[in-house]
Amino acid sequence: MAWIVPQYQKAEIDRAGKYFANTDPKLWRDFSEIDEFVLYDQSRHVLSNFRAAHGFPLNALQMVLRSRARKFDSACIISQRLKRLESIRSKLNKITTKLSQMQDIGGCRAVLIDQKTSEGLFSSFLNDKISHSLVGCKNYIVSPKINGYRSYHIVYKYRASQEKTRAWEGMRIEVQIRSLLQHAWATTVEAVDLITGQNLKGGEGDPNWLRFFVLVSAAVAEEEGCPIVAGVPQDTGEMKRELERLAALLDVIRLVAGYRATIDYTNKLKKKAKWFVVRLDLNARRLAIWRFPEHKSGQAEEYLASLEKNYEGQAGYETAMLSADSAAEFARAYPNFALDTSLFEAFVCRILNIPRPGDAGLAGHTG
Repeated sequence: MAWIVPQYQKAEIDRAGKYFANTDPKLWRDFSEIDEFVLYDQSRHVLSNFRAAHGFPLNALQMVLRSRARKFDSACIISQRLKRLESIRSKLNKITTKLSQMQDIGGCRAVLIDQKTSEGLFSSFLNDKISHSLVGCKNYIVSPKINGYRSYHIVYKYRASQEKTRAWEGMRIEVQIRSLLQHAWATTVEAVDLITGQNLKGGEGDPNWLRFFVLVSAAVAEEEGCPIVAGVPQDTGEMKRELERLAALLDVIRLVAGYRATIDYTNKLKKKAKWFVVRLDLNARRLAIWRFPEHKSGQAEEYLASLEKNYEGQAGYETAMLSADSAAEFARAYPNFALDTSLFEAFVCRILNIPRPGDAGLAGHTG
């Protein structure tokens, strides 16, 4: 397999990241000076190479995660992704970390049946060392983020075991571990961001929406027997009354249930798909998916880069490169891209004892 190798030094990567982050994506096509256009295009090229080079160490960590996770839950959902350029830009504009030091450009995730099983997997990584270097971990279950986000994060530096893999030495990869309900919450936040044009994931947007997701997070945490985010009523009845009021005010269930996207698989593939390059057209509610076999990761990365360049700065489009074991697994790992919030809807309706259109549950996942 032809994996992408990092081609630039740290100083070049950081310089490109700074220029890219400080440039308005809506304006770059209108640069009056050719030098400005060339500089921006070069910065995108350097950034794209640096991102794509995470593919090899990401795959290595994903295999470790897969092997361990399946010992705890044979039906777990394993996925991996390279961070979208716009997400990189947004993060660089919010933090002081330089591009070369970002820890989540490559990320893999395990979604397990429940919190107890997720905790067991997380503990196994802390207690039983792997061949890569532990950078740090964050337990957002014990200490949820202020917006209600809950998960386990572990960051590793790739450690080369032989000379031919030395080029990727030290590249950082993030491992995430979630329960199925935590995953439903997180992907619904992302779906609502896409639908409404907000940045709730980043803690920005309509205060009512932000509060609604904090309350749902608290309800999930309570059901899982875990600490809830600060600022939520300790009395369950009071919390549910506030949640019910916001759900009605925002018309949440009708909104999210009405935004399913039609999925178009744009290319035929004889071999098993491993990589999925996607383009979501929010106005048409259509998700176009290009599938690539495992050994074509480089080709998939190049196609993603071309899509990002074509649609950069245009409202209503989202592009990404994602990985899953099959098309069915893709839908379970990334329901936000299909605007599918069915499991989240089912949970909210169940705890509030209100009807919902259709049924949802743990379809396809048995413990």
